[in-house]
Amino acid sequence: MAGYIDSHQHFWQLARGDYGWLTEESGSIYRDFQPGDLQPLLAEAGVARTVVVQAAPTAAETEYLLELAAQTSFVAGVVGWVDMEAPGAADAIARLAGDPWLKGIRPMIQDIEDFEWMLKPELDNAFRSLVENHLCFDALVKPPHLSNLLTLLKRYPDLKVVIDHGAKPDIARSGFAAWAQPIAVLAGETGAYCKLSGLLTEAGPNAGYDELAPFMSHLLDCFGAERLLWGSDWPVLNLAGNYQQWQGITQQFISSLCSEAQSDIMGGNCTRFYNLGKQAASTDADKRLLLLHPEDNIFVCCGRIASGEQIIMEQQAITLSKDMEVGHKLARRAIARGEKIIKYGAPIGSAKADIPFASHVHLHNIKSDYIPGHIRTGIVDNSANSSGEQS
Repeated sequence: MAGYIDSHQHFWQLARGDYGWLTEESGSIYRDFQPGDLQPLLAEAGVARTVVVQAAPTAAETEYLLELAAQTSFVAGVVGWVDMEAPGAADAIARLAGDPWLKGIRPMIQDIEDFEWMLKPELDNAFRSLVENHLCFDALVKPPHLSNLLTLLKRYPDLKVVIDHGAKPDIARSGFAAWAQPIAVLAGETGAYCKLSGLLTEAGPNAGYDELAPFMSHLLDCFGAERLLWGSDWPVLNLAGNYQQWQGITQQFISSLCSEAQSDIMGGNCTRFYNLGKQAASTDADKRLLLLHPEDNIFVCCGRIASGEQIIMEQQAITLSKDMEVGHKLARRAIARGEKIIKYGAPIGSAKADIPFASHVHLHNIKSDYIPGHIRTGIVDNSANSSGEQS
């Protein structure tokens, strides 16, 4: 299984000056962390795409991450920050929703002293705007917040919510009991998702699989493989371990699950939850090209591209020899004769001939695997049936 998606990582640049929690006492993570630092780790781990999450409670942080996303080939989406208490919060969320890289919003609830903050009436417009604009809500909470989070989710049943870091159980101090029951109730009574991330940090630098397994098992029991998203929480992860160590622990944990469940946890759920199909895998790709699933071997045109026009595709300049209309498909790579055409992560047909990279993928070079005589008009050639009988 390849092409994993990291649902939770960070970038920061100390000179920006809005990371109030990040000080010299933070040790090894008190330095800049940029895409170039993460890219080799992703390549070694087989991670194709990531979701970058805010690390500072400022509008400038959101703009900074959106700019990075537009420049970074592996970033598939951004979870930003908005002042949800501001009078214009709903409008700010609606404006940000127009940026295709923005997938959700995260207030830093764990750092807010008022445990009732998320239930304040002043936040109603912001929550409603998230729902109306189809944006997600990352809940950065700890076990004492879970009862209020349950109330919030019942108040806004259409809000797409993911709980960051399993709600940060106190693994280092044997905090299973105080966490297990409220997280189970929330999972059972709502449709919330949960990130399988941050647990190694909560366990401490000397922890390994044995210390984490009971907590991971409980999350799997509560949310099922269909509502868990794997994430690294890099570079915060570096306080307790490293990228390969955490991925190895996760792989050991999910190894007994079926391949479909493993694929869901390691990327499929993240793609669906954050609607990552809205963007092509490469940020250098033309914005009129959509990659609907990371395993697809075709791009789908969402805007007309004229013959002779040069576009960027998989970081290469391509000049098209014919008009491409909305809905037409282009080969993301060379596709061999007989190979499946993959769209939405599933086969939709087979190649009737070799299809070169960036070529038009259509009825002239693919055949349906489902309706043998299918053509666009719906007419089937029955000339071989000389008796005139219906076959």
